[in-house]
Amino acid sequence: MGMIGDAKRKYDLKAGERKIDFENKRRKIIRENPDIAAALKELNNLWAKALEKGIPPEQTESAAKKLTAALEGLLAQKGYEKDCLNYRPLCPKCSDSGYSEGKMCSCLAQFVLNECYAASGISQIIKRENFDSFDESVFSASPDDENGNQAELARRARNTCLQFAEEFDRNYSNLLIRGKTGTGKSFLTHCIAKAAIDRGKTVLYVTGYGMIDALTKSAVGEADDSFYENLISCDLLIIDDLGTERQTDFSENMLYKVLNERMNSLKPIVFSTNLTVREINEIYDERVTSRIFSVTKGINMPGRDLRYLLKNTPITE
Repeated sequence: MGMIGDAKRKYDLKAGERKIDFENKRRKIIRENPDIAAALKELNNLWAKALEKGIPPEQTESAAKKLTAALEGLLAQKGYEKDCLNYRPLCPKCSDSGYSEGKMCSCLAQFVLNECYAASGISQIIKRENFDSFDESVFSASPDDENGNQAELARRARNTCLQFAEEFDRNYSNLLIRGKTGTGKSFLTHCIAKAAIDRGKTVLYVTGYGMIDALTKSAVGEADDSFYENLISCDLLIIDDLGTERQTDFSENMLYKVLNERMNSLKPIVFSTNLTVREINEIYDERVTSRIFSVTKGINMPGRDLRYLLKNTPITE
């Protein structure tokens, strides 16, 4: 099972620890509060007798509601939450089993992908780089080479990315963010990743080089094929630095396979690249370029290298 199997074991371990922690707290409440224990026992006995005698549930509900209200009142008096004696799974869809209706639940799928984030460091990056921390003031208000205000162009890029992050699961499209090195492309991909994850979507963030490297290792038996499965099945795939991968027949075939399978399933992709449109057409064959540019919104990032600019700007009080 590889990565998925390891993640599932970690997931089950965490779910088990959470249940044990709940049971310990529940027993402590009951042990330290005899009146709560008596009220809970009375409620449980009511349902047990109804089941034993074959009494329809609806005939017991009225009495059960009164006993439940009394129990909740006692809990409130002691400063407890009214439902603290009932275990609440983190995921109501699968009750923390990881699977729902015979398929991997989105909670487990995201847990698997979070393992990828932990390995790559992206989980820490998106805490710093997100839509809330986007600062258009770092862009110049002077005209850009494209005859536009750089700050205004950056604002439009940010708004386009935010709209995409909020709607990609309802209005299918892909997104291509291109521009020179250091103009904020990766920052925007981090923003999209954070916003999508916050909406409960499964997101896989890879670089062009990293993706092909992992697929190559899988092909030669140095890794399992769970990475490819995640590339295809995640809600949103983000490929940063497209074009940095080594250009071979294998890399191009694998890139086409990933793009083709995702697009046939209407699963969106965000690309970022330093390449111009002409360079993309020169590097990749028509099969790949037709996929990259099909149903794709384009963003051209304006301005100079922000990393160089910020590094060399004197700090003033």
